[in-house]
Amino acid sequence: MADQRVLTTERLVGAGHATLADTVNRLALVEHNNDGTHKGAYVALVSEKGAPLGVATLDGSSFIPLSQIPVTLTGKDADTLDGYHAAGLAKAGANSDITSLSGLTTPLSNAQGGSGNTIGA
Repeated sequence: MADQRVLTTERLVGAGHATLADTVNRLALVEHNNDGTHKGAYVALVSEKGAPLGVATLDGSSFIPLSQIPVTLTGKDADTLDGYHAAGLAKAGANSDITSLSGLTTPLSNAQGGSGNTIGA
């Protein structure tokens, strides 16, 4: 097989050709097979998918699953709270530990444990 390397003594002529430096450096930017042809595009290994320092996968909604996002990004400043940071928040349903409510703009209904009135009683 013929040697397909670009030699530094070669000159490229004509409009639209890359510079000599671009052509020489291209070998370092793209992986090549032994015969000089370009290797295929990178394919993620199964072992890299969803693994630390690997490649994130997408769920059915095209989102990265929370389990693949580092803990440093899912703490108290994240859009979703983990169990540790949500421990002090009120839960759905009956909450016997609430001692006061303030800043409500809509009165609590009877079903919510209120009277529906804007004035207490």
